Amino acid sequence: MNQKLKYGLFLLLFGGAAIVVFWPESSESKAPREQGSSIRESQKHDSSVERMKELIINDYNTPIDFWGKVIDGDGNPLADVRAEITVDEHAANKKYVTFSDDEGMFELLGKKGARARIKVFRDGYAPTSDEIIGSRISARTIYYAPKSKPMPAYAPPTKDNPQTFVLRKKNPVANLAHVTKKRIYIDKAGATQKALLKTEGKAIGLEVRCWSSCPVPFTYDRYDWRAEIEIVGGKLQAITEIEPVTAPTKGYQQVFKINMPKHADKTWKAANVRQKDFWVQFDDGTYAKARIEVNTGRKHYINTEIWYNLDGTNNFEQ
Repeated sequence: MNQKLKYGLFLLLFGGAAIVVFWPESSESKAPREQGSSIRESQKHDSSVERMKELIINDYNTPIDFWGKVIDGDGNPLADVRAEITVDEHAANKKYVTFSDDEGMFELLGKKGARARIKVFRDGYAPTSDEIIGSRISARTIYYAPKSKPMPAYAPPTKDNPQTFVLRKKNPVANLAHVTKKRIYIDKAGATQKALLKTEGKAIGLEVRCWSSCPVPFTYDRYDWRAEIEIVGGKLQAITEIEPVTAPTKGYQQVFKINMPKHADKTWKAANVRQKDFWVQFDDGTYAKARIEVNTGRKHYINTEIWYNLDGTNNFEQ
């Protein structure tokens, strides 16, 4: 037998053996291996789901004991305040109602859940907001679940250190006249734009000057701009109160100035959106609350809206 014939016979025999020996094994063993992998993945998923269920159940089984105290704006305790406490329980949210005692104290004990949301109410009083936290302090959400790790303001209170709520005593409802929102287009080269806003019992004169280097054609690049706002026969003061219901009697200025250099930090805006609400004190001793927003960009204009106290007082309770 020559060498080529021997080599061909060897390949034929070896290839056939490979088909007989190896092919059935690889095709039949693939399915069990895939099935085993799928079972392991399914078991892993089931384990994760069960672990998640266990964590949720543990969260909703957290004991809840709550102590609160209600005071007015002067720090005096308020009695007979209605406190609504909604507890996130396992099945659903459940609301409980209780009332403060003569010391302004109230409590809810022996419940279970992940968190509690508390709101307080009393006739003749208004909700308040916290300037630092940025949320109402006549309402609060308290987190009880061990994993929540809330900020101190939202952590569970204790009997010796109750959560404090503040309600503001309302003023009598003010007798206000309202000038609805009005848009006035202005020059961007510093020319004075005058507007007369007429309301019941008062004609309010407004003067605005604007200097803007906004490019033409318009781009979204920053640019320098500044503006001046003036009330004819009156003075302005930017509103900083969160609950602006009583105008101050001092601290007003003849002209309110806005300066927005293009190299300013994050305070740069194409409009005075941060200082658009103003108290107005007129020379005759009357008061108004004004919303005056200067806008620059493709178009330069002001939006105005004014509330005038017809009784001449500084009360703007609504």
